[in-house]
This record gives sequence, C-alpha cells and structure tokens, in this order.
Amino acid sequence: FDISVITRDNVEVGLTTSVFYRVIDASRSVYRIRDIDGAIHTAASSIVRSAGGKLELDELQSSRESMNLEIAKNLKEAAEVWGIQITRTEITDVQIDSQTKDAQRQQLNAERERRAQIARA
Repeated sequence: FDISVITRDNVEVGLTTSVFYRVIDASRSVYRIRDIDGAIHTAASSIVRSAGGKLELDELQSSRESMNLEIAKNLKEAAEVWGIQITRTEITDVQIDSQTKDAQRQQLNAERERRAQIARA
C-alpha cells in the first residue's frame, strides 16, 4: 500500500510498503478484531509515518533496512494482540516529486563541480 510521509526536513514523499503476516491464533484474530487487513493497514500507516517523520529525505533513501526493522518491530507488538504474526515488512519504493528530484540533481551537480575545482587546484 502507498503512504504519504513528511520527513523531518519537511519533504513530502510517497512510500510503497508491503506487510506480510500470518494468523497464529484464529480465535483472537476473529474475536478481537473485525477486519485484519484494515487493522494492519491502519497500524502500519501510523508506524511508517512516525518512522519516516524521524528521518530526513537523504536518510530515508539510504536507510530503508533500518526503517524496515523499526516498522516490523513496532507492528509485531501491535499485531500480537490480534493473534497475528508479522513475518516481514518492506519499503519497496520511495516516490519523490519532480521538484525535489530537480533540487537533488542540482545539489549533486554542485558537489561534483566543487570536487572538480578542488582537483584542478
């Protein structure tokens, strides 16, 4: 599912997230919650927004694995009550608007030019 997140440096990004789970206690999954998929989606959305909001855009793009671990840990705690075991979570894609991409390109080109000037000197 897709989630819109605002990073610590106030950049809005879209994250595509996958959550894999299995029911380990059928009675809890039926009697404690009405819609398993909806509950996991809601909990995961909140957790992903919270985790993404702690990071700046550059950190978000470079540290997906640590973010995946944080999401899995927090979601496992939430889903355990419902008799659900979270087996895996993944941030599969980070979507950035074209203006932000252009700004990143300009920053990268400026950094390359700076390094080239140093090398020429």
